[in-house]
Amino acid sequence: MGLSIPDVRFELNAVYKTYADQLFLAGKVSGFLLDSANIDAAGGQVEGSLRILLQNLLPDRVSVSHGHLVDKNASVSNQQDVLIAESFFTKSLIKSLDGTEFYPVEAIFATGEVKKTWSQQNLQSAIKSINRTKNELSRKEILPTQLSTGSNFITLSDPITLNPKRNPFFCFTFSLDYSRNYNEKKLAAIYKDPVNIGILPNIAVVLSRGIYVMVDEGKMKKGELNIKLYPEFNSAGVNCRWIMVKLKPEEALAYLVFMLTQHINDTVLEKVSAMDYAQTMITIPSTNISPL
Repeated sequence: MGLSIPDVRFELNAVYKTYADQLFLAGKVSGFLLDSANIDAAGGQVEGSLRILLQNLLPDRVSVSHGHLVDKNASVSNQQDVLIAESFFTKSLIKSLDGTEFYPVEAIFATGEVKKTWSQQNLQSAIKSINRTKNELSRKEILPTQLSTGSNFITLSDPITLNPKRNPFFCFTFSLDYSRNYNEKKLAAIYKDPVNIGILPNIAVVLSRGIYVMVDEGKMKKGELNIKLYPEFNSAGVNCRWIMVKLKPEEALAYLVFMLTQHINDTVLEKVSAMDYAQTMITIPSTNISPL
């Protein structure tokens, strides 16, 4: 006899509870290391544990690391605690001895910022990083009418998706709990500020509390939780609003994984032109060129 839906839900929660427990344990180890003044090692405990977990849970077509995004103009993003990149056709341009990687911006599905605790100050920091990634680095938009044909695209007469582009960035934040200076009203004001439309995290996870997401307000009034995967395409106040959903740790973690998986499965990325990056990163003066 097969499992019933309640059985599957129980198994899902049980499995994800073990994952959440691993992350909380990493937080405790981080605290022990901080007490011993090993600040560098302490800072990487939760980040590293989350990266390993995501690598195991997300589709095989991605690699999960940390580092920076680089575009063809040699512009570089802020340090990203989590980089989720396409892995079949692309490797990082550089990998340093400490594991920091520099990835072509075209190859990136998602970025994440990880803090042990969550506050309005950390949200502001995340917004600055997201703004640089989305608005200061150059990445060609893949239009909703474009279909990938290997290294090129063909344009169709009708759009494939209702979204304005097929390769949006997905940006998230992850923390274990609120910080001591967390202020709900100040955090809410940041989410409601029109200046921040389009540069807020797609999802903010506070593992011991729940998630911050944008939802369809009309459906919510009918008792249906319809989360908007891409808040930048659904401005708050236009039948949509930001909410905080109180969840168990395993449920909050599952939502992050499921949203990332949906984004990866729906996204089409441009193939990286290695020669374009070669010309940008390797400067050859004219005096080094000799005709044959």
